[in-house]
Amino acid sequence: MPPHPLTEAELAETVAGLPDWTYEHSRLTSTFRLPRPSVTPFLAAVAKAEDAANHHAVITLLYDKVSLALQTHDADNSVTVRDVALAREISLLARQHGSH
Repeated sequence: MPPHPLTEAELAETVAGLPDWTYEHSRLTSTFRLPRPSVTPFLAAVAKAEDAANHHAVITLLYDKVSLALQTHDADNSVTVRDVALAREISLLARQHGSH
């Protein structure tokens, strides 16, 4: 059974607890700025976290900025607890790779 979409109240509480992330267009989104040499190792770490969670982000890279969007496709393209857990992990990885 797919996870259920978060309610508006749950989304508001979730976003308040994820300072690196915003909720827009039914997705959690964030952009991290990293030292250029850290971008590739960061992306590799994100890929490993995605594979472990069996959940994947849409990732855009432009120079030293990595933008990510999370939503659960099998829950009507909504935000679920799976997205929240991966967002927390990605924020931690970004800090470990020198995000500023």
